[in-house]
Amino acid sequence: MTVKGVDYFACRALQDEFDTVLREWLKPEEYHAVMMENHRRNDGRTCASHDYCDANMAMDAAFQRVGLGHLVDPEQYGDDGMSQDASDLWNAAWSAWRKEHNEAIEAARNDR
Repeated sequence: MTVKGVDYFACRALQDEFDTVLREWLKPEEYHAVMMENHRRNDGRTCASHDYCDANMAMDAAFQRVGLGHLVDPEQYGDDGMSQDASDLWNAAWSAWRKEHNEAIEAARNDR
């Protein structure tokens, strides 16, 4: 299934694995700080995870772990390091991850 040209299942797998990588790389208090800062910013353009790690490498690791590493190959794709389709998938997974966490924070606040 595709949504706006992006495979939903690949996007979901990347989104989940990106979250797993961040949880492995960050201390619990750092991960919490990322979630809260992203919610505070709520701009959809930046991510506070860059304050604690190289989040691009975290997403790259997610690509590798879910078996999509061949889509992110600087030798094959030059300076950009990936095809446009891979870039679209990367951005969709990151946006979905941000949106899901922002909605969870809102839901938790509304349950109070």
